[in-house]
Amino acid sequence: MILLYTFIFGIFQIIAGLAELILPEKIYTMMKSWVNSPLYFIHGIILILTGFPLTVYKGSLSTAVFIIGIVIVFMGPVVLFYPEKIRSIFNQGEADLGDRGLVKVVRAEAMFRIGAGLILITGYLLSVR
Repeated sequence: MILLYTFIFGIFQIIAGLAELILPEKIYTMMKSWVNSPLYFIHGIILILTGFPLTVYKGSLSTAVFIIGIVIVFMGPVVLFYPEKIRSIFNQGEADLGDRGLVKVVRAEAMFRIGAGLILITGYLLSVR
């Protein structure tokens, strides 16, 4: 079951990363509205819940999958306990970077997301062989 979760989560990460590459301005606007939402703390819970299964994955590339999972899990409490800090960093970055800089940041994040998705899918494919 964890193996299938890893595969599906990897596909989702690649799709989300491609969306960030293709529509960085629209994705940034969506991210901004979510970060400024009063329900943003829920994002921390979601990060913990989605990252935890990756930390117990056993299969090919398990170390890389574990690292991806642990980074996601550790981001959860940061978002959960410090949503105002993240909002201020987000807004400060917007003021400092301008539109071109934000597009670069979103695209860089997309590359990390796609890379993580490829690792997850590769781990799945090597494990089911």
